[in-house]
Amino acid sequence: MKAISPGLVWLNELIISNVWLFRPTAGDVVLIDTGHAVERSRLFAALRGAGISQPGDLSAVLLTHRHSDHAGNALALKRHFGCKVMAHPLDAPFLDGTRRPPKMLNRSHPLAHQAMCWMEDHFPSRCPVDVLYKDKVDAFGLRVVPVHGHTEGSVMLFHEPSGTLFSGDAIIVGIPPLRFPRRPLPAVPFYAQNLSLCDGQVLDFLKESPAIERLCAGHGPALDDHLSEHLAGLKERIRARGAESSPESRSWAAQR
Repeated sequence: MKAISPGLVWLNELIISNVWLFRPTAGDVVLIDTGHAVERSRLFAALRGAGISQPGDLSAVLLTHRHSDHAGNALALKRHFGCKVMAHPLDAPFLDGTRRPPKMLNRSHPLAHQAMCWMEDHFPSRCPVDVLYKDKVDAFGLRVVPVHGHTEGSVMLFHEPSGTLFSGDAIIVGIPPLRFPRRPLPAVPFYAQNLSLCDGQVLDFLKESPAIERLCAGHGPALDDHLSEHLAGLKERIRARGAESSPESRSWAAQR
């Protein structure tokens, strides 16, 4: 594990995707995302190393989206710690099993992405959701930022007091499962339900000029140096991708 700032620990023992241990308010300890089920033993070992081992030690699990590399351990954490699991209402029916996720596998994808999409199609995450986010409403002191389109209810979580943005997969800092190129990149197309919607909502948030001091993405290391320049580059990459897409999918870009 790696301490990023007071109250924020990156459980970097997990390789597939990031899990962030965060103390947003006095007395609260939350996990932002949970990693993939195949890394469950690593997750629990990392938590023990951080002093989180007993029921009651963890206040809640906050999910950025339903994909199995982010929500794969939510149920195990809920059962062990007795904590609440929070997610967006558009993702909740897929997590609790009342709706079947749309297929992700596309034979036009590169082979590595085909394998990961096949895994997601056959082994989606399952976990009852205890608390539903409301868009732009705080959850444990974090603002819920809708960036729907990566999944139906994908979100980012912004902690304004520390300027920390937990971006899930709407913005990544390393190509999964790698931890480089260490610069903000938009959502990976192969895993997005509606790429242009997700990109557009990321741009909408960045247009507000929030005071982001630290970017904690779903993949890649925490980024806190030269962040304004990095985010300016991210906006250009998103706009360029929108301009290259079909007229239907770039309707949001035409308005900016």
